[in-house]
Amino acid sequence: MRIVIYANCQGIGIRKFLRLFTDDDERLEILNYENYKIILGEQPVEPLLRDAGLADVFIYQPVYRAHGVCSTDPDTENVRTATRAGCRLVSFPYLYNDGLWPLYHEGISQNVEVISRIFAEGGTLDDALAAYELGRLYFSLKERRLASLELLKEREAPLEIQVGDFIEEHILSHELFFVQNHPTSALFHEVVGRIYELIFGKPVASGYSNLVGANYAELPGRYPIDRYCIEEGEIRYVDGPEDGAADYYKGLIRAHHKEWLKNRFADTSPRG
Repeated sequence: MRIVIYANCQGIGIRKFLRLFTDDDERLEILNYENYKIILGEQPVEPLLRDAGLADVFIYQPVYRAHGVCSTDPDTENVRTATRAGCRLVSFPYLYNDGLWPLYHEGISQNVEVISRIFAEGGTLDDALAAYELGRLYFSLKERRLASLELLKEREAPLEIQVGDFIEEHILSHELFFVQNHPTSALFHEVVGRIYELIFGKPVASGYSNLVGANYAELPGRYPIDRYCIEEGEIRYVDGPEDGAADYYKGLIRAHHKEWLKNRFADTSPRG
């Protein structure tokens, strides 16, 4: 059996867990293509089109029609429609939630509105750091978490794999994400277990995620758990704030202060 995966970095975890769940590796070929690399032109699309045409199973995350041949839109010619008749199509959602941590950095600082407000109202960097340290900030963690869940459920509604309810039930009691888009083994186990059952018609054994460790997919990064994650965000999968967490988030506040000053200077620079 040939399985082709077309997804973002989460496809790495899908492939590794499918291998883990499958007993007869010699008869199973799993090829993984990272969609963003092909969309950005970092890798050619032709090998993907070739392998999709030979696949018995095509596992993918939806890619918008605007990306042309790299998309998975069912009404245009692209990587999805390159699959042969009889190929089993399995779609799964982009796994994402940004409502577990107060701040993070992804190219630029994220979820920093409350920090920007301090600076805009004349507060200093020291004021912002002190407010963080004293627990006086509100990062809208619950609102962000629920908004991410609502968007996930909306996007996964037409897909074969749906895990929004699972995430909603367990997100506060179990670590499901290391960063906003890198799932832990616990979430990969659930997602790939459902994919495996669709493909092979039988459930996987429980407990794999305990045997292989929290990051079997080996995706990079983990945001630490601070007092805001626990007090405002209400997560229950750690006993208390982790060592170094406050220093990490204060470092993000310092980085955002530099961004804010740079943008403010750019906005007030004379033009001509």
